[in-house]
Amino acid sequence: MGKEKTKTAKKTATMPLVNIGFINNTKIANQMSDARYPILVNGKETNFEVIPEIYTSLKLSLDDDNLVLSSNNITGYDMAVMDAVCTLYEHGCTIFTPAMLLRMMTGKDSGQTVNEKSAKDITESLNKLMRIVAMVDMSREYVERSLVPPNSTVKKQGHLLQMNCIQVAIPYHKGFFYGYELLDEPILYTYAKEVQQVLCYPVKLLEVEKFNTKETILIKRYLLVRIETMKNARNNVSAKKILYDRIDRKTGEKTGMFAYLGFLEENYSNWRKKRGAIHNTVCSILDAFIENAYILNYRILKGEKGKTDGVEIIL
Repeated sequence: MGKEKTKTAKKTATMPLVNIGFINNTKIANQMSDARYPILVNGKETNFEVIPEIYTSLKLSLDDDNLVLSSNNITGYDMAVMDAVCTLYEHGCTIFTPAMLLRMMTGKDSGQTVNEKSAKDITESLNKLMRIVAMVDMSREYVERSLVPPNSTVKKQGHLLQMNCIQVAIPYHKGFFYGYELLDEPILYTYAKEVQQVLCYPVKLLEVEKFNTKETILIKRYLLVRIETMKNARNNVSAKKILYDRIDRKTGEKTGMFAYLGFLEENYSNWRKKRGAIHNTVCSILDAFIENAYILNYRILKGEKGKTDGVEIIL
């Protein structure tokens, strides 16, 4: 159960035809993707206000206290990997390789070359997710949403990804490859479906030439979530703006896309250059969204002294 030991059984990993992707858009998933508020493994229980004054709690722990993880918290990249696994799962695919997941995350077809570093990043993320156990108490939320009778207790516990490492065969390739078998629907994805907070998007939107790094995968996911949220008729006009970095007037904290994704000025020797590069990436992705009729257009927002503050989406 969730062990890294490679099994001897050989199964076939076949990439399905995937047109629609799925993203967990619960408050739990969104905060786990937020670089400002890391949720530590073996840390304290975290409470999420999912409905005003109604909380759902999450606690993460390791299935083996002697393990050393690549990072001691869940990252936005880990959530992107988990979304890719869930998308394959929804298309009937439970046996896969890191390369298949990368193609899922980038929208590339099976002919795309997968570099060693990208495959390693995904493998590290998968090996981490399959060793972390989540305990979720959603009792009050489910009662409030009328999913269960009053005074019910609803808790879920299980590995973030319940998987085994296996050797797999790939059609039209000789030999066997390192892969995974998903044994059950991911616990946080089940929760997202039950509270109807799963976003759907056309996978072709992810295919932006030369934009398939770990960093740009996060940016694409962020933009998709924001735009899908904008398309909700209950949101107002101001929600159409994606601001890069600003200070919250009430809390004094950094907010905006840069802070959410962990792009911090102190981590770069030439922040102005890095800032410009991120903005160019955003524009390239949005241009692809326009080509695919996902959005109508966008407008670049300028601030003091002509500094680019972000973009405004035109739906």
